[in-house]
Amino acid sequence: MPLSEFEQRELDSIAQGLEQDDPRLAALLNRNTPPSSLRTRLGRGLVFFMAGLCVLALGLVVRAPLIGVTGFAVMSVAAYWTTKDLRWPFGRTKRQVPQLEGNNE
Repeated sequence: MPLSEFEQRELDSIAQGLEQDDPRLAALLNRNTPPSSLRTRLGRGLVFFMAGLCVLALGLVVRAPLIGVTGFAVMSVAAYWTTKDLRWPFGRTKRQVPQLEGNNE
């Protein structure tokens, strides 16, 4: 539903007031943060995952189980942290069965 002219003018005046009162907050709200945030999170997650893989390999080479377990834990936490907020397009869908009126026998 589109806004009326009055509502649009009020919204514009609120936005101008916000920009005058707190320009940093206005710049933060106008910025397109989700793609850069997602890109940053994926990059950091990949770096931490690879670091955990290196620690795991080091634990295998020096035959120190505690180091290997620590590397595996770092890998697992990095993978979880990276993918916890992703929206998968092929996820579960809630299908609703339409109710037909009439005889419910």
